[in-house]
Amino acid sequence: MLKYFKVQNFLSFDNETIFGLRPNCNLRSIKNKDGFYLPKQTENRLSNLALIYGANASGKTNLIKAIQFLERLMTQSFFIPQDYNLLDIDRGFLPFGHNHSIPTKFEICYLLNDQNWVYKITIEGDAKNKTITQESLTCNRKEIFTRTTDTKLYRFVTEFSYRVADNDSEITKIIEFIDSNFVNQDFGVGDAIIPEHSSTLFYYKNPEYLAKVVDILKKFDIGLNDIKIVETTNPEEPEKFSLKVYGVHSFGSLRFNKYESQGTKSLFYKILLPVITALDNGHTVYVDEIDCNIHSHILEEIIKLFVQKETNPKNAQLIATLHDVNMMNLDQVSKRQIYFVEKQNNGSSEIFSLGDFDLTASKLNYSERYLTGKLGALPFLT
Repeated sequence: MLKYFKVQNFLSFDNETIFGLRPNCNLRSIKNKDGFYLPKQTENRLSNLALIYGANASGKTNLIKAIQFLERLMTQSFFIPQDYNLLDIDRGFLPFGHNHSIPTKFEICYLLNDQNWVYKITIEGDAKNKTITQESLTCNRKEIFTRTTDTKLYRFVTEFSYRVADNDSEITKIIEFIDSNFVNQDFGVGDAIIPEHSSTLFYYKNPEYLAKVVDILKKFDIGLNDIKIVETTNPEEPEKFSLKVYGVHSFGSLRFNKYESQGTKSLFYKILLPVITALDNGHTVYVDEIDCNIHSHILEEIIKLFVQKETNPKNAQLIATLHDVNMMNLDQVSKRQIYFVEKQNNGSSEIFSLGDFDLTASKLNYSERYLTGKLGALPFLT
């Protein structure tokens, strides 16, 4: 499970910013403090849900992008060709306000088998010569490794990824967790550059997941009785094949991509697949704009899958950005599971939780308070 994530000087995050999933921590009160631990009886209680609200361009998506970037840098930088430097601006590495004079820092903590794995990395240098200057991994505060100044690795290759290549048994479990997470840009809602073919191929190779997703879709009253994936081949090139998706209705079958609604396609291709996979394996799923084209009642049912023990026995986590304020008022969602990202005067992003506020009024007032500006994180319209 993801326990917390820290970022400094990356994308829209200027000063050190903390995103934590402990249900009883105040993000504003712990800001800039060293360490992120509570007494043992409470420190490993983590939330299965984080709903992140905020104005457009406030930095909600940047939070997910930052986590994705770090996990990719951690695990893949050793395997990427030398001319594909992940610390290059063209590969997504962008300090806040193009400020290359101060370090960019990341820190992430995973809770795996009751062990706290903490990874830290610092990156410094000008725009064309970014270098990893510090890197470390600890387990329950015991050092697993610390990058040394005499490392023979390239300046943009992590020690973590080198140990992945070396099949280091110490970090096998953390690698399995990271590699199994469906992160925003892989299955993110509204991401036009991701082909639907990726999901279709996964369903084709894993029909048990297709059956599970279809069962859920049938409960959503969208008129589908089944979904079929048909393989077609070209007689002139029998080694090649293509996959066509059909929605089965009471009156017959229709080409899925051509005739189904945008909401149905979003559910099938981009939301339910990573959701079901996470629930089956106890992993973390990140979805950007999860409410895009989705009715509130359907979104509510998806959220319930994570907050109910009977449907989430392996403690999977859903971290999602959205604008649908109806989700704030669900009985199953606590104020500590509602987060806001607010744009500051200098354009930077601040993250805080509804739980940071001293609210005594009825829960039904959460969305009303937000929309009337009492909680912040709203656009200023002129």
